[in-house]
Amino acid sequence: MTIDNSSKAISIKKWDLLYIIILISVLIVALVGLSYNWSFLGFNKYHLVCILVATYLGITIYRYFLNYQYLFFSDEAQKMDIRYYSLRGFKSKRHAIEIPKSSFVKAEIKSSFFKLKAEIFFYQRMTKGIAKYPGISLSAYNENQRKQLELYLAMLAERMKE
Repeated sequence: MTIDNSSKAISIKKWDLLYIIILISVLIVALVGLSYNWSFLGFNKYHLVCILVATYLGITIYRYFLNYQYLFFSDEAQKMDIRYYSLRGFKSKRHAIEIPKSSFVKAEIKSSFFKLKAEIFFYQRMTKGIAKYPGISLSAYNENQRKQLELYLAMLAERMKE
């Protein structure tokens, strides 16, 4: 089974770029038009710029908190291949995890913030005990995709116990 959210990752990056382009365009129009006093729906240009900057910062902080990540999961061979990286602007270090199916113990999904923020944790049997990998954000996935992944990994863990 292969799971890939590249289309969602591209969409998130495109929206980030669009937000920045709109913000810069409005700032340029407002700064170039310093000699003109205009208003739109009762707001002058300074109010409009402040509202757009506050909206941009709010969206950026919200997305930073959710920590959207690109995730590629494959278990086609005798090992599970998990590749992921953050879609945050400044933190895009790429990570890879390879877990042999024979040593896979379980995967656990923990949700928070009204089920908008979810992380998956993988557990692997090692010689000194059970290792828990750091959480991988599933915030870019919807609830159905998360359930599908969770059910598949639970089935795989049960199969590996036998």
